[in-house]
Amino acid sequence: MKYQLVKLKEVSGKKASIYSIKIGDDTSSIFEQFLEEYYEFFTEEIDEIASKVHKIGHRYGARNQFFKLKEGRGGDLVMALYDHPSKNLRVYGIRYATTLIILGSGGHKPKHIRSLQEDEVLLETNVLMRQVSDDILARMREKEIWFSGDDFDLHGNLKFDEEY
Repeated sequence: MKYQLVKLKEVSGKKASIYSIKIGDDTSSIFEQFLEEYYEFFTEEIDEIASKVHKIGHRYGARNQFFKLKEGRGGDLVMALYDHPSKNLRVYGIRYATTLIILGSGGHKPKHIRSLQEDEVLLETNVLMRQVSDDILARMREKEIWFSGDDFDLHGNLKFDEEY
């Protein structure tokens, strides 16, 4: 799959940098596509997610309380934006301390399902984030990707053309 990591400048701020993923020749990131896709039916929740992401970037940083951690395999840093039990949407990402997150996509998580494996869309987006985490870690080991001195940005080769 061909993809690249892109910084979302409008929500990144003095407390945290927010990145997402552009797949292939898409003009928008998968997080932006998620917001668009679910806006019509979950307007209030999408507005809350967008507001929370903006606050993470500009006011609070990527504190633990904003995330449901350990949503992937052990050590891959995949998380979900914390959702209230009455909410319907789930968004997956990768969190690096309090200064940088990579937001993926997500989907509708009906209250009758207990785990993401019960929903094809949630499983697919979670697996994608696990793979992205693995790809980044591999490039960090090879010193092809590194954090900036203040840990707010990723530098190096942020374009991937991996075969899975």
